Amino acid sequence: MPPMRPRPAQMTPLLAGKPEEYAPCRFATEGIMSFLSQVSFDDIVASLLVCLILRETFVLVLPDHVAGPGGWLVDTGEEEA
Repeated sequence: MPPMRPRPAQMTPLLAGKPEEYAPCRFATEGIMSFLSQVSFDDIVASLLVCLILRETFVLVLPDHVAGPGGWLVDTGEEEA
C-alpha cells in the first residue's frame, strides 16, 4: 500500500493566529491570484469586444420577439406603440 500523502493543512505553515482548519483557504487564494495575474488588460478588452459583437449579431439575425424591443434574450429597449 502506498504511503499516505499529507493533507494541505499539514504541508503549509499556519497563518498567524488562525486555527488549522483555515489553512487550506490559503491554497485557494494563491490559486485564484496566480490565475488572475495571468489575465492581461488586452484579454479583458478582447472579451468585451467579442461580447459586443455577439450581442449586435443576435440583434441583427434573431427575430424581434427573441432579440429586439421587448425580446426575451436581448431586450433592446421599449416596444414602440
